[in-house]
Amino acid sequence: DRLMSAIRFVSRIRICRNRTNVPQGMEVEYNGESSCILQEKQLMDMVIKTRNNEIGDGELDVMTCDFYRAIEDNFPNMVFVNYKQADMLQEVLAKYHCPELTEILVHTNVAIDETWKVSLKLEKDGSEMALDDWLDAKRDIIEFAATWNVDTQKNYCRSKTRNMQDDLFSCQDELLLVTRDTSF
Repeated sequence: DRLMSAIRFVSRIRICRNRTNVPQGMEVEYNGESSCILQEKQLMDMVIKTRNNEIGDGELDVMTCDFYRAIEDNFPNMVFVNYKQADMLQEVLAKYHCPELTEILVHTNVAIDETWKVSLKLEKDGSEMALDDWLDAKRDIIEFAATWNVDTQKNYCRSKTRNMQDDLFSCQDELLLVTRDTSF
């Protein structure tokens, strides 16, 4: 999921590894060369709720109710693809539209650096939990927190986005062609 990936990237790369974009007043405890501990409440309040960096970019700004209404009204030729399938999509497009580029396709993922281990110090009891485990456990509340107090003039239509994602992930290739029968 895009939001969880963005939180991992900001925490692991921007805050812990690069030590850039650390919100003022955020406590970061470094353990050796490739491990850090963040405060759970500070991560929620200073990074996720404020939609800091990559966390603020993406579906929330694009996939609004107006977006879905425009699809229903105009029925464009459109596909949704899991961002993890970008290489496959690039290959298909190159094969049919730029065959000379099929041998030089580029794949870069700066967030692939898994060497940094990020843990959170939990607010309730001070114990530590791996960031990935915390994200799995708190996924729903994190999505809610990331959209709460954001521009209230927008209607995010999260249920339609979730329906679309369910359809997308039910496809083996994680590619969804929008048709008149698409469920969202």
